[in-house]
Amino acid sequence: FTPCLVATVIAFVALVTAFVLISSSDSLQKSPVFRRWRAEKIEDSDLPFSDANEYEIVTMPSGLRILLISNPTTPTSTAVFRVRAGSKYEPADIPGLAHFVEHVLFMGTGAYPSPDLSLDILSNYSGDMNAMTADEWTAYYFNVLNEGFNATLAVYSRFFVDPLFAKETLESEANSVDSEYQNTLSSQYWTFSALIHNRGNISHPYNRFNTGTFGTLIEQPRKRGVNVQRALQNFFETYYNPVNISVVLSGNASLAELKELAEKHLSEVKDHRTSATSPAAPVDALLDYAFPPVASTFHATTYFKSLDSTAAVYFTCLLYTSDAADDLLCG
Repeated sequence: FTPCLVATVIAFVALVTAFVLISSSDSLQKSPVFRRWRAEKIEDSDLPFSDANEYEIVTMPSGLRILLISNPTTPTSTAVFRVRAGSKYEPADIPGLAHFVEHVLFMGTGAYPSPDLSLDILSNYSGDMNAMTADEWTAYYFNVLNEGFNATLAVYSRFFVDPLFAKETLESEANSVDSEYQNTLSSQYWTFSALIHNRGNISHPYNRFNTGTFGTLIEQPRKRGVNVQRALQNFFETYYNPVNISVVLSGNASLAELKELAEKHLSEVKDHRTSATSPAAPVDALLDYAFPPVASTFHATTYFKSLDSTAAVYFTCLLYTSDAADDLLCG
């Protein structure tokens, strides 16, 4: 080793030692800055010091949890629905079913049968909407000018109440899913993601193909005599229930006004299950044994932490009971 390198190493070790000693000192532990940092990390969910928004968590009688965010200066309003069920909850014989449910929910509801209505409303209020299916959850969101929030939420909330799953829409939406899959074939991100899945335990749901194609969603089930419409309904009825859903409503309205909107439009989100016992596997059970022990820490932590890329979806994570699995999922 050169003298310069040795000096650098000694200086680095000294700095680290000093940091550890200072961090553990009573004076720092009791300082307002340190206590504020700890409070934000543990209790305030990493909210910035300058955050002027108002927040309130509301739990509906059904168990549906809603985070209300009031920001009087924002020109737009947003709603995010996060369902605690993704690709790893789907049956092994219909790869991509969870993703397929995400698509078909947009194709009309009992209250608003037209598949085009939500798009028309968004167009009227300069809005946009999207959804994504991950391994452990599925998220839906829309963003509109404030004056269109009530009308859009009225339509969008019905996706979680009375979706039609109309037969005439299934093949076209399966083609849309297939198109998305074809687009991923040239993506380095999705190639890497598929590689990670492929390296998983072959007997674990994480190892499965989960995007879906026209073949896996329509052609192959049809050959086996599987009723895909019924499979979609079963998945929805099993997992799209208040205990598995959390919502964020954010806009320029006051907390009282946002709460009124929640009660008006989300009170009909109900438990669709016929049995009182939830068939959903615990999240930690899905994470366990996804990878060999040596690889599990790197792969599971790195991959799952990357999923929640938007603040609104992250906030929905916070509405779940905190445990080690949620720490992985919600970062």
